[in-house]
Amino acid sequence: MLGRDLTHSEGGIIALGLFKRPWTNIDTATKEFESLMREAFSPRYGVDVPMLRHATQVLYSYRYKSSGVEGALKSFFGENLPLFGHTNNFPEPVKVGVISIREEEGKPYLLANYTRNWIPSINSTSLSTEGTNLSVKDDYLQREENFKDELMTWEAARCTSAAQTYFQPYYHQRTSRHYSDGALEFNNPVKIADWERRFIYPKNAHNYPDIVLSIGTGIQAKFDSDSTLKEGKTNILMRKLVPKGLMGKIGVAAQTVRSTLDCERQWRDFANNIRYDPELSARCHRLNVPLADKPPKLDDFGEIKGLKKEAANYLATKSASDYISIIARQLVASLFYFEPLSRSKKQEKYTWHGLLCCRLSPDMHEQFFKLIKRKPVFRVIQGDKVQDPLIHSTPTINFHMKTFISEVEVVLKECNVEITIEISFQNQGNTEWNAISGFPRILEVS
Repeated sequence: MLGRDLTHSEGGIIALGLFKRPWTNIDTATKEFESLMREAFSPRYGVDVPMLRHATQVLYSYRYKSSGVEGALKSFFGENLPLFGHTNNFPEPVKVGVISIREEEGKPYLLANYTRNWIPSINSTSLSTEGTNLSVKDDYLQREENFKDELMTWEAARCTSAAQTYFQPYYHQRTSRHYSDGALEFNNPVKIADWERRFIYPKNAHNYPDIVLSIGTGIQAKFDSDSTLKEGKTNILMRKLVPKGLMGKIGVAAQTVRSTLDCERQWRDFANNIRYDPELSARCHRLNVPLADKPPKLDDFGEIKGLKKEAANYLATKSASDYISIIARQLVASLFYFEPLSRSKKQEKYTWHGLLCCRLSPDMHEQFFKLIKRKPVFRVIQGDKVQDPLIHSTPTINFHMKTFISEVEVVLKECNVEITIEISFQNQGNTEWNAISGFPRILEVS
């Protein structure tokens, strides 16, 4: 299965930068993002003057000018790079999407670089852990009838980052729509990501995902999430009566705290709904950094250095390091997949002839060579029993160093049974085994 990245707000900009621009690596993405933020948060006249700051904030509904963030996004993504469809000669390997609210409907939409079949009317009891019903009006993937009306990449980034009180909703002239930050509805879009992988690959809807990884932006460790997330009648009344500019000044810190806590609540809801399936639960992960104090405001990029240090300190702890190792092993395992080509039977045994492949891009020879130096080994699991290892198994398995493919055979005593192909590495003592991509499943020849 192809990789997918669904996110919103700051995460949306980073995801689009990594998979649409592309920013070549995380280090580049970090530097580019910090630079973009400094350009984006252009204060209105008077806001940066101490004597006028408070009065100016009352008069304006939004803290920052749209021209600042739009100019920064155009500079980074270019003005003519479409979100959907590509202008180069190669397909995009990663399906990436961001969440935004269409103001006219008050409904979240997925702005993505891919398309799929429309969902006409479907009872998604088997597709959603919540058993909700999705119908035509509920299909949240946005695709335009005319390609010329599709969003540019910079526009999608602008839509998903139009945070309340900070930036004015983005107005898309070609379709006469207003977009705002999707975090209002889906602070954590993990449920949409789970739905999408089932809708994109309906034949594999009931198969396990290789891995689900949700990454947070920090949460105050000592906050009472239940009490903080409750909004009293007084606060609701204030939001209705007080001018937006003043309300933005009053509530921006509380909004940041509520947003981060709501991300965790939505993750807990998702994890709670899958807790009865230990295999699925073991493939779903949440990475977040507990913070000593309240998360900084969205526009306080001066706190980035401190956040980096706090994150580094937390990730250096044994518990965090061990957890990241588990995630890393699953991610590496998901790079490999088996493509059966034919099947034969001899002496009451079934032999599947096929290709063991690695989905690293062809230009990543150095990275693939590092994997091979770790001496990968593969085995077949049927139920709770370890079957005979793959014929030509490591150390004699030979990957083509240009295509990252090896011809292998899988020998089974039964035909239509669910199996799992697992990978481990000899430099780890073969003690940690993880399923490769697409398993467990019943092998079939396409």
